[in-house]
Amino acid sequence: MTPIRELDNRIIGSGECGPITRKLQGRFFDALPGNNAKYQSWLTAVLPHSDATTPPAPAGRQCDHGAGTEVFRGLWLAQAACEGKVRLPTQLREVLPADFPFADPALGAVTLAALATHHAGLPAMPPNLMPARVQDPYADYSELDLRVFLANYRVATTSPCYAYSTLDGGLLGYLLGQVYATSYPKLLSEKILQPLGLKHTGLDDSSAL
Repeated sequence: MTPIRELDNRIIGSGECGPITRKLQGRFFDALPGNNAKYQSWLTAVLPHSDATTPPAPAGRQCDHGAGTEVFRGLWLAQAACEGKVRLPTQLREVLPADFPFADPALGAVTLAALATHHAGLPAMPPNLMPARVQDPYADYSELDLRVFLANYRVATTSPCYAYSTLDGGLLGYLLGQVYATSYPKLLSEKILQPLGLKHTGLDDSSAL
């Protein structure tokens, strides 16, 4: 449940969540865990494989874990903080090169904690995203594209409220890769997947997805 705060880099209203969006968010987060009996019929239970009514997935089945990777990035950020690589209040401009040309200093001041908690004030998707395949929009979005976005984007002048953004998570992963001077997939494997024994989890999309 994400508010529309800007369109084509133009701020809508004050740039903050309005009262209707806040009310809808409240209803959504109340209904999702089943706390509101009125909407329980909208929910579908996910049962464990041991349940007789739920057959196990076939061997070799591949699934897209999508936003589940945000859990990995959160663990990665916490580990980086414990190792002294970053702090939660570390700002974008502290991770990127000192001469990075931010058009908006406020964007350079966005913290890693704001990215991790979706309080950065960034759009759900970068305006310069022009996917060749809408089914996989970020497949051909390059590091250069991301840097062009960061160099030109201007954030709202008011304090952003919570707004889910896939861009927040992707940017956080990219920045952590910069901190460790390696690629996101390599570091994710070394820091998260291997230590947790997740042998069948990876970032290599196949034609089955």
